[in-house]
This record gives sequence, structure tokens and C-alpha cells, in this order.
Amino acid sequence: MQGGGGSISVWGYMAGGARGPLVIYSGKVDGRAYVNIIEEALPSFIENGFGSSNKNWMLMHDNAPSHQSKYTMK
Repeated sequence: MQGGGGSISVWGYMAGGARGPLVIYSGKVDGRAYVNIIEEALPSFIENGFGSSNKNWMLMHDNAPSHQSKYTMK
């Protein structure tokens, strides 16, 4: 990006041999944005990959500040 000043974040996810689509988010990802991304992107991937009744999965993250924010941890 020429001129600087902008930013995008890219969030992706995988399970076993399956990959979910990349989620591209413009601007800074804080706790609220991170929760919105998860709420919008993750449910259909979980249902398609594990079935709607399977609760045998775990969400892991890399300790980024937005992953550990007070808002995220509620």
C-alpha cells in the first residue's frame, strides 16, 4: 500500500484437513471486532465440518491483544 496510514487484518481458521475462508477486516481488530468475526465466520464452518450436534471442538488463538481483551473474555 503506497502512502501508508491504512491497515487490514486477515483471520483464518482450519480443522483437520479443512480450511475456512479468510476473513479480511479493514482497520484495527479490537476485542469487539474479533468477537464479531468469530460470530459471523465460525458457526457455518463448525457445522459443515463437525455437524450441528457435535460439540467436540476447541477454539485456539495466539494470545493477540484482541483475543485476550475483557470484551472477548466475557
